[in-house]
Amino acid sequence: MPPPYRRALARALALTLAVATLTGTGPAHDNNWAPITIDPDGTAYAGVFNGIVAVRDTA
Repeated sequence: MPPPYRRALARALALTLAVATLTGTGPAHDNNWAPITIDPDGTAYAGVFNGIVAVRDTA
């Protein structure tokens, strides 16, 4: 995740930040181009072959 000041600036300017986060490797973590769902609290959920991966900003 970007530093907090960068996130705050992006929110103030209504910008979207794109960040890549490695959540695992190999076929078990392949989402096979499944959609990513974003919860109102900002958590991103992606379905993978072994279940669901959740990515949260803990900063």
